[in-house]
Amino acid sequence: IGDATDATAATSSLRLLRGMEDALYASGSKCVVGVDEAGRGPLAGPVVAAACYVPADVHIDGVADSKTLSEDRREEIFEA
Repeated sequence: IGDATDATAATSSLRLLRGMEDALYASGSKCVVGVDEAGRGPLAGPVVAAACYVPADVHIDGVADSKTLSEDRREEIFEA
């Protein structure tokens, strides 16, 4: 049940984020960049941050939240 619930939450989150992107593009933005971080936070240890631009017309099947993907599936998507 945990995996299914995680996948459903990730898909819902992706829809919300895509809606926000669409609104930004509709208001005239030319480029929307996603930013994320990984780590325990600046007070507890090192943090890594990254930014990524994916054109609005690109959809990568199966990707909503990398935490819901198995290592093998992440590698498959990376190699595609």
